[in-house]
Amino acid sequence: MKPMYSGIAFLSDGRLVVVDHRNWKLYVMDENLQKLGMYKFSGYRYDVAVVYGEEVAVTSGHDKVIEFLHISKTNHITLTRTITTTAQYNSICLMNDTTFLVSKV
Repeated sequence: MKPMYSGIAFLSDGRLVVVDHRNWKLYVMDENLQKLGMYKFSGYRYDVAVVYGEEVAVTSGHDKVIEFLHISKTNHITLTRTITTTAQYNSICLMNDTTFLVSKV
């Protein structure tokens, strides 16, 4: 289906990390919006925030999880851990080194 981008973040080296909500995918893109890497989720995902370096956090809304993924310099994406939440969070941003700000839309 035609993509519906619902979340975007910049890695420190300038690559974009983009959530395609409609197709359950996360893309890594270059400055020309060329797709360099892709990760397929098991359901809808909403937003993405860079945690540190090459690690990102992605919200799942209905699934009540936040997933952490590592994106290598060669654009290989690996799920590293999953945190179960008590609510359906859609938006996420890093507030400081130890705290996320999440919200439900």
